[in-house]
Amino acid sequence: ILLQRRDFEAAERHIDRAMQLHAELYGEASTVYATALNARATLHFLGARWPEALKEYQRVAAIYEQAYGPNHPLLGNVLNNIGAVQLSQFDYAAAESTYTRALEIMRAAHGPNHPALAMVYSNLGMIALAQAQFPRAIEELRRALAVSEASLPANHPDIGDALLELGNGYLTAGQHAEAEQTYARALAVYLQSFGAGHERAALALARLGMAQLRDGRPGEALLSFQRALTEFRGDPGDPVLGFPRAGLGQLRLAEGDHAAAATELEAALERLGRSPTAGPHDLAEVQFALARALLARDATSATRARSLAIEARAGFLQFGAAHAGAVAEIDAWTAR
Repeated sequence: ILLQRRDFEAAERHIDRAMQLHAELYGEASTVYATALNARATLHFLGARWPEALKEYQRVAAIYEQAYGPNHPLLGNVLNNIGAVQLSQFDYAAAESTYTRALEIMRAAHGPNHPALAMVYSNLGMIALAQAQFPRAIEELRRALAVSEASLPANHPDIGDALLELGNGYLTAGQHAEAEQTYARALAVYLQSFGAGHERAALALARLGMAQLRDGRPGEALLSFQRALTEFRGDPGDPVLGFPRAGLGQLRLAEGDHAAAATELEAALERLGRSPTAGPHDLAEVQFALARALLARDATSATRARSLAIEARAGFLQFGAAHAGAVAEIDAWTAR
């Protein structure tokens, strides 16, 4: 409960005490101890302490495999967690191998349409997407959506999440019309589940606006970005609003309004820097757009603009080959 509330300090105290008691009562090779160890690994994962999380998840996996054998669904769940750590470290080869094994175990244990499989398919899709394997990525993301639709009610938010990730796949692959249609479906699910103004609806509207902007329809994109901001029911400083403000900034940059673009992009960068859902490529897009806006607005900002562009380049490279075009664009821009 405390982990879900993100009260990490209190959670850590309870987890450490549980581990101490379980070690004393059952031993550190017991599955009871492994449950507490798994919780501590998750605490490390949520705190972005990847090496610690990986080491402890691997200890849990070893205990479960020793106790239950190589094909138990609990082992599959832990392998899924290990894959998540490896994916967060951008170790795509290791993550793909781990997820593939987890998928085999979970499919054998639960059948082809268990909701847990959707996350594995989605993560395999993200790995393929990062490596610019776009047809394979779309296939895996469609599988994730199909499993969610087969196992959950039509307005379940997990279906919205699967649609949002598929839309991201289409957008990265340059399939703007498909991205727009998929984001619109995600938005409809979120509106049914949560109503207007929820953070997931705001995110779907921001993504919808980006698809419209990249499809050459800035007027429709503007309406989507503005709707995301005006309907939002939370704090105006909420990290999720970094996404529509980033979209507005890129739209103003395309219009040549460099001062307005810089204002929006500065606000977006601050919010996305606090967002648990923003990836390095999301930050990189904003950093490079802000670099261009600052330099066009004021030549004395050249030093910061160049620094932002270098950071953006590193972020795109960290994500993978999917953004090779953006890296080339940054190289050409900094050379000029």
